Amino acid sequence: MKPAILITTHPNTEEKEQILQNFGDFIKQFNLDSFVFSNHPVSKNSQSKFTGTYFINYNPSGPAPGVVWRSFSQIKGTHNRIIPNWCYSFMNLILSGAKILKSLGYTHLIFLIYDTELNQIKVENFIDYALDSLVYKKGIFTEYEMGWVNSLSTSQCACEIDFFIDTFEPTLSDYFQGKYNLLAEHYWFEVVTQCNDKIDIISNKDLILNTIYSSVDDNIINQSNYWLGYSSQKDQTILTYQFPFINNLKIYKEDIEISYIEETYEDIFKVIYFTSDPFSKYYISYENSPKEFLFEDVPFWRSHNYYNF
Repeated sequence: MKPAILITTHPNTEEKEQILQNFGDFIKQFNLDSFVFSNHPVSKNSQSKFTGTYFINYNPSGPAPGVVWRSFSQIKGTHNRIIPNWCYSFMNLILSGAKILKSLGYTHLIFLIYDTELNQIKVENFIDYALDSLVYKKGIFTEYEMGWVNSLSTSQCACEIDFFIDTFEPTLSDYFQGKYNLLAEHYWFEVVTQCNDKIDIISNKDLILNTIYSSVDDNIINQSNYWLGYSSQKDQTILTYQFPFINNLKIYKEDIEISYIEETYEDIFKVIYFTSDPFSKYYISYENSPKEFLFEDVPFWRSHNYYNF
């Protein structure tokens, strides 16, 4: 057995680069070769932390979306953001990485996502368990940490490389065409559970590694994370943002200031409800700042940024 650690990442911000570099320093203690596969260029500083890094830029347009979400108990709603082909691009990346590791002479991979928590005991336990189990199993997977039925974590696994390629390569084109569940966590379950006698699925109560970076906190106004989406139940657009709160916030439809309803929850969140018209552009200003573009209310935006209650 010749194992290597396979890491995927998309370090398109300074924060993600720093998380990747910290993970590179952390992972060295386990004395396994580590390789990064990225669909965004990796900086030279990050490259120096690993045995090798590979840039694979492939994300064709198609029907295979990924979803990130944030649940708000205060407003009893969930904000959802669909990112076209997120899951497919990730699957292509890890599969390409497996093929490259095979070409380099490795026989087994331990897959960890770049923002895996830096918990020495958890990571060591997972690596040890995986290497012991791969003597008699082809793959080690874990239940999805969110507790969904019929889903597997796409943040960690360990496999014989040939088994991983043989399992996912024949199905990836069908996955891209929507013939499997388009969420990667369900797609993994649908595919690997056809090989039940060859795999081990670990309970989400054991050996599950948390991740550090939150993909839903991309948008910032006035140093506050915010979430913007349409609610078909309320027929309103909803802006939710965290402390620090903003003074003199104004929303504009083109050049016309519009009214909104504002609610405050425990000095943690503010929620703003307003009516937006299809095919109109909206802007925001606050604390006497110049107007800045917020969003354009088109059908695509509503279907990809929405709230469920």
